[in-house]
Amino acid sequence: KDRILPIFELTRSRRTKNDGQGDIGKNVCQIKKLVGSKWFGLDLTGTKEQQNTEIVRMLEDGENAFKLWVDFVSSLGCSNAIPAIHFDDYYPDLIKKQIEGLRKFSKFLLLRLPTDDQCKDTLKIIRSKVSTTNDIILLLDGEFIENKNIEKRFKDKVAFEDICNTYSSDFHSISYSSSSFPRSVVN
Repeated sequence: KDRILPIFELTRSRRTKNDGQGDIGKNVCQIKKLVGSKWFGLDLTGTKEQQNTEIVRMLEDGENAFKLWVDFVSSLGCSNAIPAIHFDDYYPDLIKKQIEGLRKFSKFLLLRLPTDDQCKDTLKIIRSKVSTTNDIILLLDGEFIENKNIEKRFKDKVAFEDICNTYSSDFHSISYSSSSFPRSVVN
C-alpha cells in the first residue's frame, strides 16, 4: 500500500435533513481516517450528478485563480494531501497564482488532464507560465473506456507516449489512468 498513491475525487456527501447540500468536508474527514499519514491526491468531481453548489462554485472560480479551491485546501490542515491544479482556458495567466497558492500547503501538486487534443496545448501554457513543475505529478486521465473501444485505448497510448517523450524531465512523474468499470452498476 505504501507504493500506491490513491487519488480521491470529492463528491457531495449523502444529503440529510440537516445537510441538504451534501457537505464535501464530511468526505474529507473519511479520507483522512482511511489514509492516515500516507500521501493522497485530492480533486473535485467533474461529474454533474455528483456535484453540489460548493463544488460547482470552486470549479467555476477560474477568474479568481480558483481561490475558493485554494482556500478549501488550506482549511484542511492536511500536509499529506496532494491537491489538484485546475485550469481555465479563459484565464491561463492565473495558473501561476493558483499553483503558488497551493504550494503553500503541499509539497506536491497533481495536474490531471484528459487525453484529448487540448492536453498538449494546456501543458505548453502551464510550462510557459510556471518556472518549475518538478513538484507536479501529471496524471493523464483516460476516463471511462468501454472494453471494446480499442481505438480509444490506442489513441491514449500514443498520446501518453508522446507526452512522456516531451515532458518526462519536466514533471515529478507522469501516469495514465482509466477505467472500464461502468458509471452505474445498474447499467
